[in-house]
Amino acid sequence: MQKALQFTHETINVTLQAMTFQLPVAEEKVKPHQVTGLHLLSAFVIFGTGTLFYLLYPPVRPAGATMMGVGALLLVLALFRNKWLTKPATTRAFRIAELIILVGAALYTGLQHKWIPTLVPGSLAIAVLFALFWENGADNTLQILVSNDGIKLPVNSRRRFVYWYEVEQVLLRYGVLTIDCLDNRLFQYNVLPEGVDKDLFEEYCNTNIAASIDKRGKDW
Repeated sequence: MQKALQFTHETINVTLQAMTFQLPVAEEKVKPHQVTGLHLLSAFVIFGTGTLFYLLYPPVRPAGATMMGVGALLLVLALFRNKWLTKPATTRAFRIAELIILVGAALYTGLQHKWIPTLVPGSLAIAVLFALFWENGADNTLQILVSNDGIKLPVNSRRRFVYWYEVEQVLLRYGVLTIDCLDNRLFQYNVLPEGVDKDLFEEYCNTNIAASIDKRGKDW
């Protein structure tokens, strides 16, 4: 009987070790105010660079006037048509237009060896290019992946991965995931644990924590 119970316990542990849990975070990867903020910054830089071109570079004065118009339009849309502007398809189209204008402005001032005017639109062009990929990802939902290897935190976290030997306790209570680490670091996330058995999840975490205790002396 004792052997049977021991075998059952070992079987449960093996089953738990083979499981993984994916917890959606109750927070969007891309927030609307972040999208709007970059549009506003692009509007000011495009308008300012266009003004510089119009006043100081007669050969590209028409381009400068066009940039001033685009910057003013973008500013108006960001302030008064924000919901429309932050729609994924609309934002993608404007990001592409912003990127083309900023890269063109940076290339022109770079060819003129005007490095400070080149740095501003050039740096912003890199930010817009990053946003173009970040905002148009396939999924806007942040995820926490809990597996036998450890806990993979959302992509916007400063720390991306926590090993089990670093963890003291994991709790899932009322939609809040708490990860308490041995070095007093504490991670907390509002999650959407639909379909996740809280007791099974915590037992799974405790099993992995217990199995990794022997690694603490080697790494701490």
